[in-house]
This record gives sequence, C-alpha cells and structure tokens, in this order.
Amino acid sequence: MEWTDNSPPTSYKEINAKFNGRNILIECSVNFRKLYLPLDPAFPGTALIPNRKKYYPKYGKVHPEIFLLNGVEVSGALQKGAGIKLRDITYGQSVAFAGIRPVIGLHFIKSFNWFVDFERKKVFFVKNSVKLESHEPRR
Repeated sequence: MEWTDNSPPTSYKEINAKFNGRNILIECSVNFRKLYLPLDPAFPGTALIPNRKKYYPKYGKVHPEIFLLNGVEVSGALQKGAGIKLRDITYGQSVAFAGIRPVIGLHFIKSFNWFVDFERKKVFFVKNSVKLESHEPRR
C-alpha cells in the first residue's frame, strides 16, 4: 500500500469527524439516529450508545442486560443486530445501551484500517479482514 502526499489510498472513505482535545469523534448512526462517538481503544467492547429511548429501535426489541465492562457490572440494554452505520454501510452488530460514557471500542476499531490526518482534521477508514465481534451480555 503506497501513501502519497500524506493522503490515504483511494480505497479509504472519509468520515465526518470532530477533534475535541484528545478525542476523535466519528459520525455514525444507530437505529437511524446520527450521533458522534469517540474512538476509545481503552474500551474493549464494540460500542456503547447512550441509554436514551431516542436511540432505541422503532421496531424490534431491546433486552435489559447486565454487562461486565472492565470488571464493573453495568446495567443497560442490548439490541441484537442493530448495526452501526458508517457513511453508507451498516455493520451488523449487537449494540449495548448503557448510562455511561458512549464510545466506539477496540473491537470495532480493530475491524477497520484508519487514517487520521491531524493537521487537516480528517479521518478515513476502510474495512479490513478482522471480523466484527458482538457485544455479549454477562451470563
């Protein structure tokens, strides 16, 4: 893969992003609701979405669950197969809704190749061969 002029290869897609201090927030959609979520590789899961009814699906079920996150039990809800949409593609995942800080976690991050241009404040991505992993409730 060749990088030219500090630009990503043409296979990468630009995604809307906000640079907020040390955080990079990317635009995504869950259940047709747009939101900006920070990339947080310290969170091992896929994604945590704010536990607000406006992000819940109009159709389908959200199941109450207790998650074990970084050794701490967190109550929330799980929607299987909700999907996280980046630009024009929805990546099928189970999405966790919890009342803690919303994030895109390591399992989602490592499923893509990322190009971050800090100077121009732009983010590009392309899906790689790593399979997306689902959020699993604690059993």
